[in-house]
Amino acid sequence: MIALGLIFLAMQIIGDSSRAMAAQPDARTVLHVLDSHPGALLILATILTVLLQSSTASIGLALGLAQGQLLSSDALVAWVLGANLGIAGTLLIAGYPTLEARRLALAHLLIKGLGVAIVFTVLGPLTAWMHTLPLAIPRQIADFHTGFNILLGLLMLPAVPLISRAARLLIGQPPEFREKLAPGQESFLSEDALETPSLALAHATREVLRMNDECQRMLAGFWTAYERRDVEAARQVQTHDDNVDRIYNGLKDYLSRITEDQLGEKLGQWQMTLLGFAGELEAVADIIERHLCVEVIKQVQESVKFAAADAGSLADVYAQVRERLLQASSVLTVRDPATARDFLHGQDRLSEFCRKVQHAHHLRIRSGDRETLLSSAAFLEILGGFRRINSHLGTLGYAVGTQGRSRRPRAVPLPEVAAPEQVTQNSVPLPEPRKADSP
Repeated sequence: MIALGLIFLAMQIIGDSSRAMAAQPDARTVLHVLDSHPGALLILATILTVLLQSSTASIGLALGLAQGQLLSSDALVAWVLGANLGIAGTLLIAGYPTLEARRLALAHLLIKGLGVAIVFTVLGPLTAWMHTLPLAIPRQIADFHTGFNILLGLLMLPAVPLISRAARLLIGQPPEFREKLAPGQESFLSEDALETPSLALAHATREVLRMNDECQRMLAGFWTAYERRDVEAARQVQTHDDNVDRIYNGLKDYLSRITEDQLGEKLGQWQMTLLGFAGELEAVADIIERHLCVEVIKQVQESVKFAAADAGSLADVYAQVRERLLQASSVLTVRDPATARDFLHGQDRLSEFCRKVQHAHHLRIRSGDRETLLSSAAFLEILGGFRRINSHLGTLGYAVGTQGRSRRPRAVPLPEVAAPEQVTQNSVPLPEPRKADSP
């Protein structure tokens, strides 16, 4: 309520200042010139909105100018369109450091740009229709701004997949995995916070989240190397395991310095949860480095290619594993037992999906698919890596979902996975698994 009140207070102050500006002859002359050039006014409103970083403030200024009779309703419509473009540009600037945020902001800018272009072509008939409405100009402008965004959102909703592909095409994946911690970047672990255990655990939670971010980057980097069959990119990802190890070792040392007598039961449980999940994330990073990336390098060196069905299955499993890592951040942040239990059940769902993928793979081998047979060992190695990552992540759901309980709840039974020999009876024998290059 305070934030909402401040917005209205700011709009009132801007309106009062705009009416005061209306008394200045020079300001009236400039604005009357712009009033007859809607294109220039649109550009001015776009720049002003980027500078103010708020479409609300920009439109509040326009409403103040309208009340001072400095701008006509035609010009105000162009101003609102410029404000919408400006806020889309602001989001692009804010999200530029992150790949996914940059794509999202670009998609937003594409949608707003398309909407502005369409409305600008019918600006004359639109403002003529608005003149017939029995509403004051400020109300018309406010309603137009709201209606423009609602209608544009509804119209663009079916085109979301197309816009998403366009954003990914315009902002492609980096040629190789190069993202590292900034030089000299400090961890979230504060020595001063150790005097207050609850604050120290909050800092440790942020550090675990950073560790999870590193694992997400490694997983995305592995997939890029896999899709491009890029050995150098896979080796680059492997070097990032050192970042995860460094964060983990620092975290263990930090949490060990918070003694048990400083913590109550609840904080003590959270301390153990952070320690446990950090260890699982360190294991996830090891799987990506020593298992998945090594497998990519082997595939390239041995010219192994997957059948289309196997490649599609791995892409589906990867998408779900990536989503699990993202959900882990949410579980750590909100610490809601219900959310954590749903996250835990997600482990079972993904395990069952992997079992079905493996079963379908074995059936293709039994049918005599030579391409599937030759690449079976590599396929099962990568699928196994994904399954192990899923297993490690599931511990977080259990730890958070059972916090505060006096006794251990009954574990959720995992689905049984059919043994390979049960699937492949009286069929083409499976190839022997390849030996790893390193232990």
